[in-house]
Amino acid sequence: MVVLNPSDRVAHTITGGIECSFNTVLAVSESWHLGAVSNWVTVGAGELRFDAPMTVGIPVSASENGTLHTNTSGTVKLLKFNTRGVTSKTGPGTLRVFGAGPDSQDEWNIRRGTLVAESGSVDSSQVDVVSGATLQFAAPASLSAITARGVIDIGDHTVETGYAYIEGSAKLMGNGVLRAVGSGSVNFDNDEFINDFAGVIEADGGKVTFIQSSIDSPMTLRPVHPSDLIEFFYSGHYRVGLLEGAGVINMRSIFGELEFGVGDKDGTFSGTIQSPLLITKVGSGRQDFTGTLDLGGREIVIRDGVVGLSDSAAGGVSKIVVHSNGTFTPIGTVNAPTVEGSGTVQLNSQTLTVGETNLDFALSGSLTGNIETSTLRKRGSGTFTLSADTTGFGGFLNINDGSVRFTGGPIMPAATGLNITNGQLRGYGDLATPYWNQGTIAADSSEGVLRLVGQGHWNNGTILAENGGTLELEDVFLEQDFSGSIVQGRLESDQTPIRLIGDQPVIVQGGTIETTGDGSLELIGTAITLREVDHSGHISLRSGVDVTAEDFDIVTGATHTLDIEFEPDTDAVDGAIRGHGTATLGGTLQVTLPDGYVPAAGDAMTVIGSDDSGQWTIDESFETIDVPDVSPLLMRVESNPDSLRLVVTCGADLAVPFGTLDFFDISAFLANFTSQDPSVDFDGNGSFDFFDVSAFLSLYAAECS
Repeated sequence: MVVLNPSDRVAHTITGGIECSFNTVLAVSESWHLGAVSNWVTVGAGELRFDAPMTVGIPVSASENGTLHTNTSGTVKLLKFNTRGVTSKTGPGTLRVFGAGPDSQDEWNIRRGTLVAESGSVDSSQVDVVSGATLQFAAPASLSAITARGVIDIGDHTVETGYAYIEGSAKLMGNGVLRAVGSGSVNFDNDEFINDFAGVIEADGGKVTFIQSSIDSPMTLRPVHPSDLIEFFYSGHYRVGLLEGAGVINMRSIFGELEFGVGDKDGTFSGTIQSPLLITKVGSGRQDFTGTLDLGGREIVIRDGVVGLSDSAAGGVSKIVVHSNGTFTPIGTVNAPTVEGSGTVQLNSQTLTVGETNLDFALSGSLTGNIETSTLRKRGSGTFTLSADTTGFGGFLNINDGSVRFTGGPIMPAATGLNITNGQLRGYGDLATPYWNQGTIAADSSEGVLRLVGQGHWNNGTILAENGGTLELEDVFLEQDFSGSIVQGRLESDQTPIRLIGDQPVIVQGGTIETTGDGSLELIGTAITLREVDHSGHISLRSGVDVTAEDFDIVTGATHTLDIEFEPDTDAVDGAIRGHGTATLGGTLQVTLPDGYVPAAGDAMTVIGSDDSGQWTIDESFETIDVPDVSPLLMRVESNPDSLRLVVTCGADLAVPFGTLDFFDISAFLANFTSQDPSVDFDGNGSFDFFDVSAFLSLYAAECS
């Protein structure tokens, strides 16, 4: 060993240098020592040892298994370094090398301490970093190969390599780019090495392979070109940052999970993901997929942040699951499978079609979309339960197939319109949004009422109440006749009521109303108009009802009931149903009294009556008439060809018109007395005698007062 330690600074003018070879050691304690005795230093098979931090300005070259040993805790800088062959870095300190000649062909073995590579210093090199050693890049670099069990810190630089194998206790650090180029590969075989890396792993002509079973890092994966590949070889739980590029990310195992979005960054992946694993979005950033997702029948889960899917990407997933902190947004026109969960579906002037055959799904979070320019379409025969907050959705809802179910609250209150073709809108809530129904709108839940409110209700399909549901029309104009349409709309109920509540105007124009089983049409309020409507089935008229009939056709069959809550007319134009139409009345007439009402003689109610607009044509053949007991008075049913009335009167009022005592009542009494009709057995003893005649005459003389 030679220790170069001149005692003083003496200038030397020589043309030669120092060569350290054949297992010799040259030890230097100050940088000027070298400059004092030489113009250059070459380290061959020997060792150049630095015993103190220093900066060496003269050229230093290494070749033929030379060793650079930093025997210090500080930093040694070689400002003019060149190498050919194999160079080893040993010692605990840091060696910082600047520059390499154009003919440099390095092979570095970093055995201990840290090698800091400045610009060009390790280009074209093969570098091996053992456990406990560190390779740190201070500038971009292009290497031929890297093998490591130690630390590789690329900082914020781009490092290219044709081959890499990083294993064991190795760690990758920094936030720059590690790029696999050429036809080579970069291989990672370590569970912990990459968790501190926040940069980009990029395949640009090469291939990147992860052999380890666990990753938790905000790194970005970027296969640049369609032919580039990043693959995960074994099963495991992988957490990464962004996915970018146009290449392929391949998950080869069928077990595990890929989580992306760590680090909260935004980006777009236009390539292909081939994965039988569950893939999950985490982090608050946005990840867009505009290529292909081939998930082998698995779903994509959006736990946090935003995921945008193009049509090609959405077509490769079995379903889209959006958690409460997540948002799904389509990119362009998208045909998606089911979209479900408690998160947000956001449409920004896009068209999103959701649903699959026989698959039911539910969204309970929120649905948003731009007014008029966003469209949500339902396809497939399954049921889409939309209990989400839809107040922020201003576009269109098209139900093309299957069902969309609502579970209370306003139904799409800000939407531009609803279009129901072969599909069904079901459930309960307030539907004030304009719609065109060619399918079915159904109140089918006993948990609430489906209420139709407002303008712009067009129905040439079926609106019905069934399965315990209740349908109410309140302050609404429902049009069921369309110019040129063969099929008019229908209101139907089975076992449950349809209520027309007319405190504000309720207008039903055209079509039919049909009730079956115990279902009934309940008319409530003072502002109901039925125009060119046909009704068949039970009908219920509540106290105070006022219906304007414009060509209203009523049919109550043998199994039907006309249920009337009695309220007397207050003037000549009163009537529960006033206007014109036809009524074929059979089955049962059921009359009840409002709570607390005590009838008086002369009280009369026009159930159906004509007005200046036209006449009624009434065919009345009730099989059963059930009127309340108003003793000592009687309630009479007066059926005329153009009206149906209820009159409270006395027993002497035996013939129409009820409410007026005249010759026809006397004639009716005589006929009934002769035939011993129970209606003239006034004392109820079963005998027809002088006392019955006397009672009739007394009532007649008193004019039923």
